[in-house]
Amino acid sequence: MKKKYRTTAFTRFLLFMLIALPLIYFGVTYYRGEDGAAPIREFFQQDESATTEESEEVQLRRQIEKLTEERDYWRNRAESLEAQTNQ
Repeated sequence: MKKKYRTTAFTRFLLFMLIALPLIYFGVTYYRGEDGAAPIREFFQQDESATTEESEEVQLRRQIEKLTEERDYWRNRAESLEAQTNQ
């Protein structure tokens, strides 16, 4: 006959903490009127996925600005080289 597995007091304590602490945390933040999941989302940076359209638009605008600056640089460089060759 097989022996039954027995849980130690420490195992029961850990299981209790795994269940109770998140419930207590969300209960306290709800009582305070805060969003308890916001700090967790910020920690794992999943908040960006909610604003993907905005972030894509911002990235495209930055890319356009960068390309415009690069175009202006090369245009000025070409003009200065033309001026040097004409002298």
